[in-house]
Amino acid sequence: MDNETSIKSLRHRPRENNSQFDNDSEEGDSDCVLFEEVEARWRPEGACRPILDEAPVFYPTEEEFEDPLNYINNIRPRAEPFGICRIVPPPSWKPPCFLKEKKVWQNLKFSTQVQQIDKLQNRETLKGTSRSRSTRRRKRQKVSKFGGNSDERDDADKFGFETGPDFTPRSFKKYADDFVGRYFRTDQNESSDLRCREQELSVEQIEGEYWRIVERPTEEIEVLYGADLDTGEFVSGFPKNSSSNELEDLYAKSSWNLNNFPKLPGSILSFEGGDISGVIVPWLYFGMCFSTFCWHVEDHHLYSLNYLHFGAPKMWYGVPGKDALKFEAAMKKHLPHLFEEQPDLLHNLVTQFSPALLKLEGVSAYRCVQQEREFVLTFPRAYHSGLNCGFNCSEAVNGAPVDWLPHGQNAVELYREHARKSTLSHDKLLLGAAMEAVRAQWNILFWSKDTVDNVRWKNVCGPDGTLTIALKERIEMENARRENLCYSTQCRKPDAGFDARDRECAICHYDLHLSAVSCSSCSDKFACLIHAEQLCSCAWSTRFFLFRYDISELNILVDALGGKFSAVYKCGMFYLGLSLSSFPTKERTQELKPDIKSTEEGYMLPLLENSGSSSKLGLVERKKHQEGAIRNCSSNLQNQQSVRYFPQSTPCCGKSPSVNKAVSDFLAVKSDSSTDNISCLQHPEYGEIRREKTEAVSQSDMADRGDSVEVCLSYSQNVPNKCDYLREDPRVAKVVPRIKCNVEPLEYGVVLSGSLWSNTKAIFPKGFRSRVRYLSVLDPKQMGYYISEILDGGRLGPLFMVTVEQCPTEVFIHLSPTKCWNLVRERVNHEIQRRSSGGVTTNLPRLHPPGSLNGLQMFGLLSPQIIQAIEALDPNHLCTEYWRCKKREKAALNMHHGSNFVLRGLFKKASTHELHALQSVLRDGVPPDNSRKESIQLLDEEIARRQL
Repeated sequence: MDNETSIKSLRHRPRENNSQFDNDSEEGDSDCVLFEEVEARWRPEGACRPILDEAPVFYPTEEEFEDPLNYINNIRPRAEPFGICRIVPPPSWKPPCFLKEKKVWQNLKFSTQVQQIDKLQNRETLKGTSRSRSTRRRKRQKVSKFGGNSDERDDADKFGFETGPDFTPRSFKKYADDFVGRYFRTDQNESSDLRCREQELSVEQIEGEYWRIVERPTEEIEVLYGADLDTGEFVSGFPKNSSSNELEDLYAKSSWNLNNFPKLPGSILSFEGGDISGVIVPWLYFGMCFSTFCWHVEDHHLYSLNYLHFGAPKMWYGVPGKDALKFEAAMKKHLPHLFEEQPDLLHNLVTQFSPALLKLEGVSAYRCVQQEREFVLTFPRAYHSGLNCGFNCSEAVNGAPVDWLPHGQNAVELYREHARKSTLSHDKLLLGAAMEAVRAQWNILFWSKDTVDNVRWKNVCGPDGTLTIALKERIEMENARRENLCYSTQCRKPDAGFDARDRECAICHYDLHLSAVSCSSCSDKFACLIHAEQLCSCAWSTRFFLFRYDISELNILVDALGGKFSAVYKCGMFYLGLSLSSFPTKERTQELKPDIKSTEEGYMLPLLENSGSSSKLGLVERKKHQEGAIRNCSSNLQNQQSVRYFPQSTPCCGKSPSVNKAVSDFLAVKSDSSTDNISCLQHPEYGEIRREKTEAVSQSDMADRGDSVEVCLSYSQNVPNKCDYLREDPRVAKVVPRIKCNVEPLEYGVVLSGSLWSNTKAIFPKGFRSRVRYLSVLDPKQMGYYISEILDGGRLGPLFMVTVEQCPTEVFIHLSPTKCWNLVRERVNHEIQRRSSGGVTTNLPRLHPPGSLNGLQMFGLLSPQIIQAIEALDPNHLCTEYWRCKKREKAALNMHHGSNFVLRGLFKKASTHELHALQSVLRDGVPPDNSRKESIQLLDEEIARRQL
């Protein structure tokens, strides 16, 4: 006997036009004939309720409930192993539901889909489906008047649900309630109130009967489901717009309002510009008893958040993401015939499978019963399914906290393997999040704005931060695909035409936001780097590559996320267009010349200065203009905190512009970006943050030479006394050969008050400029001129800058003058090493070790002539620390000279015998200190004089 004909027919389908259910008169409803008379009914003795553990339930406090993303992050370690969890809002959270307003409840219509419950697990193949559909088509001639187009319903997609009639929420509730009353009645002649039947049933009874129908069907059971209703076109259950109603306004702005949830601050989806239906725009669901949402994962393995507005409970089943592969293997094992015909069957949400069978296959599965006004949260790549226990209405949307990023990356790689179209541009979201994190770090570092949102982004940064790791891994993947694939002549930047719409690989549908390949002969086609060769049959020379960012630019972004100050500045200024306005000082100023102007307002460059255990930031002001090409150079010193910038290649240097223009040319923002051909692997500006172990401490006596000052460069590990900085240990000169340099004062600048604008050694006038010769960074075999300048870093004090006069794109900046010149020294050493490794050794100078340069000397701030001129700028002694030390020095010097005068007098009165006896005493015992040395020297001089 044919198995199909042995199954009794139960056609739970309306056979009258649904307008009958919209009659406002209750009496009119009683005349409606909803179903064909059938024999089948509830079989409680055959219940197949699976034995499952319950998913966890969470009860956030009022305070915890204020921040959904933070709360989800807190419960994730406990909930994610289940794949699904239930969140019960605080009792005070009672949002109004707009779906119950009369204009929606009675008038707004939605479409439904027909679900054949007995076929959800025991689905026929495509061939078998065509036979059974011909039978169902004849039977459905009776219900064609109900609404909708019967031809459209017959043309359902393969393995998909057919289209059902349209309903209003009110008419669908009546339809669903009547179904429950008729199906679950215990006596065919029973005339009890059908509307009470649903309340008498337990979810356990409904669940048991549901799985009996799915696993061991005896009838054909069809129900309707109002699923995937776009709230942008229909209506959301949550308030959407602010209104004069205070309560509605409160919930319209609530972070748990599903219209707001996807784009909350800190959500990766906040960087999606479009309103993607079902992802950004919530979907609405009207369910009835047995209506089903089949096993699936969210697009791109996103989180999902579902809220049950009202109605009967919703039964959920969840499989944790760690068991996703096991789940897929179990489904393919038990339903091979379906997967053979449609390998992407799980993407179509049309197949149900018993969680009891999953457990037998070693797959973890959990149950969750959602009541009205409760949330259900599903985690990335957690397969989930479920059924409705009666009429209800729920709303769902996706979410993407930062921890989703690795799951999302895995999803797009899987999509590529299966040539599945993506819904989102993962790379665009990742880069958007990275830029926002840089903005947050900028605000914290430079503006001390420790807001909740800024701190949230900061917490996912750092070397081990989730966002940092996600970006770093993506860049490594991208770099591997670019290597040995292109030449510089084949590389371009994406133009406006390319960005006019989202691009995907013509072969695997991979997103092309970050990179793409095309052909000059068929430029309307694009492919990913993996399928570059398969794009077309044209010659390889016709290919060209589109790179939105160079790898080294992306590495700067990683460094910025890792917390490197120079990289934060670079990304903030050049990628985000951020700026720090100049802070006009309130301190009193004394000008040397009336025509000296204050530093022009513009942008600033953050740098790191270390003083003891604390860190300070420095800023350099600049104007907007075109950005020069820059490349990366790294130092071997692991403990120096500084910033340095090198140009991409040795530039052709002609007449040097002013220092201000040099800074502008170097620190420019592209105000008029060009999208012409660019180098395949440019090396943009790269900043390293390090702490130097040693600092230049040696000084030398300086002799005046008219308008120039001679300085000696020497190396020392000794740290001199603060007020003894003009003394020089003669032993130091033997360590490193001295290099004669001439420091020429160009501008003396303006003296500012404040502790940062001077120290015990020197005064730092704003606008001070000098010129000095040193080994050229362009060619270390030659000497070159450098311009040293002191800029106004705003509230953070002076900024020391050195510019190569011959090539203004070479700029070195720091808050410390010595460390600023150490950057020059490192750059010179780098060039020496580069040339030496390339085989050029003739006339190359030796490497200059750390400590071989004293920044104050190289600036000229220790020159007696320059000191005298600068001191004249401060007659009122605004630089208090400097003048206090100067006073102590003078007092010590006077005391020293007075003591020597007394000793000379005593020695002259002593006899020769007494002098020799005193000499013997002074030379014996412990090694002599400085004062004893001087006494011995005076004594020796007196003895020598008498011997003459």
